[in-house]
Amino acid sequence: MSFTAVVLAGGLSSRMGTDKAQLQLEQKTFLARAIELVELAGCDRVIVSSNKPGYLADVYPGNGPLGGVYTALMNTSQDILTVAVDMPLITEEILINLCDKGKCDKVTATFYHDNPLPMFIKNSTAVKATLKEILLQPESNKSIKNFLKIIAASELKKPCVGEFININTPDEFLALT
Repeated sequence: MSFTAVVLAGGLSSRMGTDKAQLQLEQKTFLARAIELVELAGCDRVIVSSNKPGYLADVYPGNGPLGGVYTALMNTSQDILTVAVDMPLITEEILINLCDKGKCDKVTATFYHDNPLPMFIKNSTAVKATLKEILLQPESNKSIKNFLKIIAASELKKPCVGEFININTPDEFLALT
């Protein structure tokens, strides 16, 4: 079964002080690493969600990662694998397992315990309608965890801990390198 991958790269990187997508690890930017990884996991198409020129800008800007997820769902008919650009230690195996479990007909979305990203989402009318409702309500909880709870997503046991770290600060980046 084919799927589209979306790399969420639209954050402000305010804690980092520089664009996290352009940070380099082993001579590759975080963005290049994420794109290569989702391609290895078997996606047919990669969408980079960012309001920066040259990328797919959010339909409803200012709504964080959910805005990018909704925009990606609206720009493909396929299910989507969603990864964050600031998680450079995620592996191909983790993504393949997530996609395999997510393709089951009985789930709306799949993610690993305590980590809303990466996630695999079914591209259905119901999922898009729920997501749009969350995005358009000014006072709604726009966290990915809340969205996954609302759509009754399937939670997988996390294979390990270290690969799921987010790199958000210069100290975290230095510890990684």
